[in-house]
Amino acid sequence: MTIESSGAINFNPEFASIATRFAGFLIDSVATVAALAPGIAILAVGSGALRFSGILITMVGLLLVARWYSSSVSTSGQWIGNRVTNTKVVDVTSGDLLDRGRAASRFLVRALISPVLLLGFIFAFTNSQRRSFHDQFAGSIVTRPTRESWSVHDDPSTDNAPDSKSAQ
Repeated sequence: MTIESSGAINFNPEFASIATRFAGFLIDSVATVAALAPGIAILAVGSGALRFSGILITMVGLLLVARWYSSSVSTSGQWIGNRVTNTKVVDVTSGDLLDRGRAASRFLVRALISPVLLLGFIFAFTNSQRRSFHDQFAGSIVTRPTRESWSVHDDPSTDNAPDSKSAQ
């Protein structure tokens, strides 16, 4: 596999699948739309000053969700969709957590730009790291835990067996 990067990758990530990433995106989208719904509802039924209030409420909702997202991703690498799908958003070169600013910019680009004609997500099909436009913008990557490996020849009874010399 070829790893695409503008710098050296100092860790060995397991890339989250596109299907897993899409499931996480859908879950996050439900949370985002729920936060925007009051403002959107006012926009739909209001006029004049009420409509302006709807715009403000929608923008405040988006900023609150961006703050919640950036706080969560910068401390654990996960927001709602990541927790459900067991994925993590990390820096593409080091595997470290993103800072709040990069996490917030990733969220805003994902919420406002990537869905336009799904172009932002099509980027994920064009590279081996499955990085979408918002990942490339923020210098992030979505990973999953490494798979545990085992063999039918592994003998779990030997792992906890007492040492014959220490038993004497």
